[in-house]
Amino acid sequence: MKEMDNHGKSQHENYQRMYTAFMKYEDIALEYFSDSDSNKRVLTHPNAGDVTQKVKDAHDQIKNPFTDAYIWIRGEQLDMKGM
Repeated sequence: MKEMDNHGKSQHENYQRMYTAFMKYEDIALEYFSDSDSNKRVLTHPNAGDVTQKVKDAHDQIKNPFTDAYIWIRGEQLDMKGM
């Protein structure tokens, strides 16, 4: 169970780093290719809001079905042992 939690935390950190890298790319490369037109951006567009917070919120809403199944099966096993 601890391994699942550690994996979930590392996955969250990896998503954060990935989106941060995408936003850096957009700041550097698209600044050059779009002639400093911020309306052509996607992740760092002025109307996009805080993408980092949106990614964090979306990741927090995701539930791992294997964790739920593990807890349910473990509970059933404990119920059978108690009989």
